[in-house]
Amino acid sequence: MTTGATEPSAVVVSPPLTDPRTGAVRPRASLPVISNGVVLREIRHHDAQVLLRGLQGSPLPLGTTPLTSLATLEHFIAWAHQERAAGRAVCYVLLPKVGSDPVGVLLARRVERGFVIAEWGMRLAAGCVADRVVVPAVTAVLDLLFREFSTRRLETRIDASAASEIGLLERLGGQRECRLHGSTLDLWALNRERWMEAHPVSAGFWAPDPSPSAVPVAYAPVWTTASAVAAWRQPLPDLHGSRACVRELVLEDAPSLYEHLSSPAVTRHLPPPPNGVLGFERFVRWAQDRRSTGTTVCVGIAPDRARAAVGFEQLHPLDHLGERAEWGFALGEAFWGGGVFAEAAALLLDYAFDTLGVRRLEARVGADNARAAGALRKMGAQCDGRLGRVESGGGPAGHDELWSLRPEDWRAARPRIFGGGPRN
Repeated sequence: MTTGATEPSAVVVSPPLTDPRTGAVRPRASLPVISNGVVLREIRHHDAQVLLRGLQGSPLPLGTTPLTSLATLEHFIAWAHQERAAGRAVCYVLLPKVGSDPVGVLLARRVERGFVIAEWGMRLAAGCVADRVVVPAVTAVLDLLFREFSTRRLETRIDASAASEIGLLERLGGQRECRLHGSTLDLWALNRERWMEAHPVSAGFWAPDPSPSAVPVAYAPVWTTASAVAAWRQPLPDLHGSRACVRELVLEDAPSLYEHLSSPAVTRHLPPPPNGVLGFERFVRWAQDRRSTGTTVCVGIAPDRARAAVGFEQLHPLDHLGERAEWGFALGEAFWGGGVFAEAAALLLDYAFDTLGVRRLEARVGADNARAAGALRKMGAQCDGRLGRVESGGGPAGHDELWSLRPEDWRAARPRIFGGGPRN
């Protein structure tokens, strides 16, 4: 039983931006400056005051979390630098000309390893002129992602009533795919093939940043603004049920994880698993490191307290407040259908909604992965729709389904698993 859980990938942005052997993004400490009639450079800490004045009342919050206070904006910038240093995101500010104040923010964050699939969004100051400012800026950044980051699919979320924003997406070649459960947002996507056909020549000029942000690769955690946000980097207490235990992974779990997660039935729906016991030991160390920085919760699933882990669950925050997160899981075939996964998932869902403050969980499941879809449905998740999918390495295109789960959905479904039993 699996969803799109991923193995560790220590990556940082750098031209040439991707490794053709692995798809990983190569190291560099800054992003290139882009010129395309307008100027785009990496967001910096001193941009916060100017952006706050300009973004209040912004008419185009395309897919990004609202930035309504100086503290929220400063936290967002620190988070964006952290994500860039780890190779998971790029964040640009838009300047109408060299030396002018920034008038907008454009963020792109990977969904899958190596930016093969990424999501993007922007916020612009009121009064930005679409034809003169917005279209050249967006075109240049998307072109950078498709050409240099080897991105094959870009997604964004937009309110279904936002006619001007929808017009921009249509002009860029985007296609609406589905309505997100419990919201007025639609998911739109652009694919590389259509983009390259429409833009045979590179849009904009890329140059090294003459004043790069001083962000070390060994970044410091930024989850310090609220208790729920800080909880992303706190150790998980052992969570116990009658059939399963959810706990932090330890190195001693590596042999068992290798034994149970390397069978074809499990790997069929996953990226390539870690190689051997040593590979799973590296995976455990990666999980521990990511937890300390608040960028992933990765916990083991054990059938009881005395046993080694036979699977794992992951939560990845998808925004700077951790209110939207991605959920992935993998469990050894020998434990399918016995109630171990259902209880392990229930324990982690309680933790995600009650402690981490998650408001929307998402999971991407292959359209042919009926077992994982059934498990998600039992948890109360809803299938938002079928998405276009592009395989890494140029393989044949398939489809993912996007599933979502909100706290109220989980509260309604929880009695089917735990009844009225106590929470950990």
